[in-house]
Amino acid sequence: MKRRQRNTVALGAGILLAVMAAGCKTADMNSAKQAAKSNVPAGYEKVWGDEFDGASLDARNWTLRRDMGPTADLSLAGAERPDVVSVTDGQLRLNAVRNGGETPYTTCLSVTTCDKMHFQYGYLEMRAKVPYGQGAWPSFWMKAMPGKISPPRFKDYMVEVDIFEVFASPDTAVPNLHKWYGGTKHTQSGCPRRYTFTDAANLRGEYHIYGFEWTPQEMSMYVDGEKYCTYDLSADFDRGGSMQGFHDPLYIIFNNHIFTGHSPWKPKGSEVDERSVFPMQYWIDWIRLYQKPGVGKLYTEEHPAR
Repeated sequence: MKRRQRNTVALGAGILLAVMAAGCKTADMNSAKQAAKSNVPAGYEKVWGDEFDGASLDARNWTLRRDMGPTADLSLAGAERPDVVSVTDGQLRLNAVRNGGETPYTTCLSVTTCDKMHFQYGYLEMRAKVPYGQGAWPSFWMKAMPGKISPPRFKDYMVEVDIFEVFASPDTAVPNLHKWYGGTKHTQSGCPRRYTFTDAANLRGEYHIYGFEWTPQEMSMYVDGEKYCTYDLSADFDRGGSMQGFHDPLYIIFNNHIFTGHSPWKPKGSEVDERSVFPMQYWIDWIRLYQKPGVGKLYTEEHPAR
């Protein structure tokens, strides 16, 4: 009896320790999530966001578009393919998958806030698991274009802001600014510094916070609270005469594209191959937009430009 009693006590102690450990782990996870919120620079207030806690994309915030197109070997899908696009367990899940049949790969349509939410100036951030590796081309980017809810854009060129793209890299996120003129003219400005993770052994399985700060003076990119790239909006990078377009309201775009044999553009050596890991998972935990009172604009379907 005494031996059994000791075993029972030991078992009870083990369960207590396990519960305490689980509690500590939960507390650590909650602390980490709270710490993540502190990345927001001082003076900002939350004005918009999505925690993806519903059963599907919130139609008040998002619409699916072809901001990046299909190819002969890559098809695009929306909610009709929940293995490609879904809202599951509090996350927006975008997957690039390998198929059988004539079109070997499928990825998601562009998930955008076009004509749902456009903004001028603020601090934007998301927490996400991003697919790094051979063939991967995920992006967190924005465009300015005429819409139903925002004022007309700058007429000389259309703006594209890449908060980051991954060009089949195992460890590096790359920002860019673009000017798209009429016809075939296009210019861009890469940042002198890209963000390279020092420990990338399990990077495609990790969640990180990707941020973007936009003021009337500059645009800056962040990873996990570290500012690593800043563009001076008074410096005309192509000497085209103006940076005015970079003050136009922008809408948000998520893409989980891949580089295939039929990609119209791809860096050398970036194409999917036997090293590529499928499905390529771009899972977004949340996205939040903050603005300073009296600085910038926020346009939504409920509050469009007048």
